Amino acid sequence: MSVPPVPPARRAVFAPLTQPGRAEAVTRRLRDAIVLGVLRDGEQLPSEIELAGSLGVAPVTARESLQSLRELGL
Repeated sequence: MSVPPVPPARRAVFAPLTQPGRAEAVTRRLRDAIVLGVLRDGEQLPSEIELAGSLGVAPVTARESLQSLRELGL
C-alpha cells in the first residue's frame, strides 16, 4: 500500500525551526496552521516527542507550546 504524498503546506508545519528552543515560535506555527486549515479541527497532532523531533526543539518546548494551544482553546 502506498502512502499519499504530503502537501507542501503541511510539510512546512513540521519542518525544523531555524531558531530551535522557542515555544512561542512553535505555538505560532501550529496556531497559524490550524487557523489556515492546514491542520483540521479535531485532527490529532503528533506526540510531544515526535513534534519536538520534527521541529528540532526540546520535548519541554513542544510541551509548553501544546499547553499554550490548549489555553488558546485550539
